[in-house]
Amino acid sequence: MTNDDPSKILHTPVLIAGGGPVGLTLAMSLAKRDIRCIVLESRADIPPNPRCNTTNARSMEIFRLLGCADAIRDAGLPADHSTDVVYMTDLAGAELTRFVRPTTGEVRAGTAEGIGASWPTPEPQHFISQLYMEPVLREHAAQQPNIDLRLGWRLLEFAQTEDAILAVAEDIQTGNRVQIIADYIVGADGSTSLVRHTIGASLEGMPALENTTSVFFRSARVNELYERTPGWMYRFPGGAMLVAISTDEWLIHTQVPRGEDPTTFDYEPQMFQSLGERVEYEVISISRWTARAMVSNKFVEGRAVLAGDAAHIWIPMGGFGMNAGIGDADALGWRLAGLIQGWLSAQVLRSYEMERASLGVQVAAQAPKWRAAIQPIMQAPAATWSELRDPANRELRDAFGDRIQQANLSEWESVGIQLGFAYEHSPIIVPDGESAPPFSVEDYRESSVPGVRAPHIWRAQGGRSLFDDFGLGFTLLRLGPNPPTGAQIIALASERRIPLTVLDVPEPEAVAKYGAYGLVVVRPDQYIAWRSKGEPTDPAAVLDTLTAHAMPVPDIPERRSHTLATRTDSPTAIAWEGGVLVTAFADGLAGFDPTTREWTRYVRGNDDATPPPTPHPSTARDGAQPPSYVAVDAGAGAQICFVSNADDALTPVLSHPLPVTALALSPSGGTLYVRDQSGVVQQARVLAGGGLGRLYPFVSSAVPDSSGMSVDTDGAVWVCRARSDVIDRYDAAGRLVEHVTTPPGPVDCVVADQLDGMFIVGHDGSQGWIAEYSFSGVPA
Repeated sequence: MTNDDPSKILHTPVLIAGGGPVGLTLAMSLAKRDIRCIVLESRADIPPNPRCNTTNARSMEIFRLLGCADAIRDAGLPADHSTDVVYMTDLAGAELTRFVRPTTGEVRAGTAEGIGASWPTPEPQHFISQLYMEPVLREHAAQQPNIDLRLGWRLLEFAQTEDAILAVAEDIQTGNRVQIIADYIVGADGSTSLVRHTIGASLEGMPALENTTSVFFRSARVNELYERTPGWMYRFPGGAMLVAISTDEWLIHTQVPRGEDPTTFDYEPQMFQSLGERVEYEVISISRWTARAMVSNKFVEGRAVLAGDAAHIWIPMGGFGMNAGIGDADALGWRLAGLIQGWLSAQVLRSYEMERASLGVQVAAQAPKWRAAIQPIMQAPAATWSELRDPANRELRDAFGDRIQQANLSEWESVGIQLGFAYEHSPIIVPDGESAPPFSVEDYRESSVPGVRAPHIWRAQGGRSLFDDFGLGFTLLRLGPNPPTGAQIIALASERRIPLTVLDVPEPEAVAKYGAYGLVVVRPDQYIAWRSKGEPTDPAAVLDTLTAHAMPVPDIPERRSHTLATRTDSPTAIAWEGGVLVTAFADGLAGFDPTTREWTRYVRGNDDATPPPTPHPSTARDGAQPPSYVAVDAGAGAQICFVSNADDALTPVLSHPLPVTALALSPSGGTLYVRDQSGVVQQARVLAGGGLGRLYPFVSSAVPDSSGMSVDTDGAVWVCRARSDVIDRYDAAGRLVEHVTTPPGPVDCVVADQLDGMFIVGHDGSQGWIAEYSFSGVPA
């Protein structure tokens, strides 16, 4: 650590690196709970570069609680400006279809119709560029006495001890430096995060999906064309997109064709084709950027935490990047406050990582699906668009518009992804055996199952949302006309100094939405943590779970494997086939007998020996236990196919937006585990006939540099980490419970339970190897 002037030492409970929407939201969340913080933001001014242009309903609910939702609605587009999404042949041409959404004025007046108007929330989504939202957040944060907002300052370095964060910050203009001692540091410092780099985390996934050139401009002619077909966003052939930033400011995204240099790409031909004519325009700014889908392999290290783009970067569709970051800030604010105030266990930060990383899986998966659904339509041949522009072809345009409605509705009617994500597998939620409603992007069903967002109602008196009456800590809802008292849990929370607001809710609508449960505890982030029809039988256990005191301190043992044999070539996969380890190489297969320690080479087409069948990636151990699956490349993503045992025919059963790198089937054949290029491991239930249910998270965050995996009879999943010389074992709940060290470069593993162990293959750059690990500690 360095410091130009050791006398300049600042002390703060929380240091936030990054003062964009995520860092500012976190700062306001902490300040509202009387926690001081310092925010370092390198940008003294907000550059003229519109980024996210949608603030979703969940973010607006958070801003409502922080007291700035109305100010955000007053900024940006005028109250009567259209917020429709319009698909056109070009801006001067014909309209194909539109997704109708209410204006800000209609939302405020209660006369809203269209997408989002009937969502069960006190704060519908709002369409405002980050360019105009961020100043509102800055102004609101600057008014809070607990926030030291330092614009034009940057974090230079930091280190952590068991008790504190030691950081150095610099005023960029003057060069003055100060040392900051904090309890915690949060990296909200974007995709190139210094905090992420310092804690040794890395983004995993797809680093380059496509390149875009975005032009922020003014044009009187575009203003005139807007009046013909008012809208907020316009989409055109080839993928170009036009967005209204204000009444006379526009942003157009043009797609750089594959193979072209994005730094020299000439955007004007695509821009003018989309507008339908050459127009005069004034450039405000130009940005060239790459769409990515990546998640950090860890969110927390000691007292350092990541949020927003520092933790995850997604294709900018639906505004989910910024909005997910705002959700991170909301999820983190109350946890840090509880840690500093002493009523939460230190383990609660692990629950933050588990919850938010699992959300990242859903969001990272959805944006590529939307893109894949609409691109084939919008990139139709030029002849098709020529026909669509013909004024006589109204029926053709209507039919094309219907295709767009079917393919793209869920991007705009996305109430499920905005309000319906559940934390039902979180370690700080008390499950009661009932599952949350199935996750759906465009559908949302309110529920009181622990782990879901609390249902919203308007209170009988005062026109207030139920959310407005929740406390800053936990809230105990006593529902119905004669609810249980909750006296035990109230007294115990008081004894432990856990903030608990008690709220009587007799309204019939609330009773209907919350079911027959008389007592419901809602977390500070408006998610249900526990419920009961009567008085709790063990209030201490409930509060232990809610405050993370029931979460065990991780004690992850490290075991060693030992090498059985080596080869000059490099193995790529391994399977257990009838007592023989079948190992795949570039030029064929080789069998290895673990008893005799001998290799038998099988090469396809070799008449000297009959090769064993090529193992499918998910084939269960000990031979041909059905079903089997294989992942097939599908351009940007993958198709998971069911493999017929009769003729090896492939039947697609599940699409995945990212390339799939490993599949593993549980011994019972009831669950398929899927690892994708981002390092995320998900699971799907195997249905009758080989179909698959929806994918949902198994491991809470990305497994770094992971490759092959296998499943044992306990339902634990073993995942190779190729660049870390480690295999991680996750128990049936997706918790990391064991490390096995291996020779360098493990690429695949297979469990052979009748031998009480696992076999691993890999290559260290000079030779291939096969190693053995015994579950009992005794060599198999």
